[in-house]
Amino acid sequence: MIHRKCLQNNIPPEIVFLALAESNWNKDAASPAGAKGYWQFMPATARSYGLLNAHSDHRSHPERSTDAAIKLLKDNYNLTRGWDRQYHINPKTVSNNDRWLWAFWSYNSSPSSVAHFYKKLRGKPAKFSIYSDSDENANYVNKIFGIREALKSYIIKSKKSPAPKTPSQADTLYTQYLNTWFDMPLPERLAALEEIKRQYIAQKKPIPPDVTRQINYISKIL
Repeated sequence: MIHRKCLQNNIPPEIVFLALAESNWNKDAASPAGAKGYWQFMPATARSYGLLNAHSDHRSHPERSTDAAIKLLKDNYNLTRGWDRQYHINPKTVSNNDRWLWAFWSYNSSPSSVAHFYKKLRGKPAKFSIYSDSDENANYVNKIFGIREALKSYIIKSKKSPAPKTPSQADTLYTQYLNTWFDMPLPERLAALEEIKRQYIAQKKPIPPDVTRQINYISKIL
């Protein structure tokens, strides 16, 4: 659902992992400071984005809270354009990806607390974690992308081909037969085929059709 909404709003799908960092996608998550729900909206912010009023609290509604989080992140992104003008920063020197990183940091802290660092670093986020006065905020983006990489690694490992099965005794006998039958007299071929058939039956595995066909053919000749 989040990924679909990201595509519809032309924003990075990484906010899926932002939601996991915020609440582990737990609608009942709550912080001592008053943040609540999937996206951990504080009351004041929730009211500003239509999630909270005197009669209802939609911070635990998956779709409505996601819509609000997308709007908030887009607003944070657009704020960086205003900071360019305010701090006389050439907008061409700040990439689209960089702006989203600043939007993520602003989500975790607040735009007013992040703007100072945007000015200091001239829109370049690489050293933000060094100058940030909060360990949580400094590591916030790393946490989001760390979750992404951990899940990506898990998915890749889960899709690896299973280890090849050890051939059964019946399979081994049949392989040996296929490699040697042309040097065997017909009676020996028949005996070998019948033993292969018995092994497949004993192991409750399907008998290769060619084994049955050859047994019938050799039996008729003999």
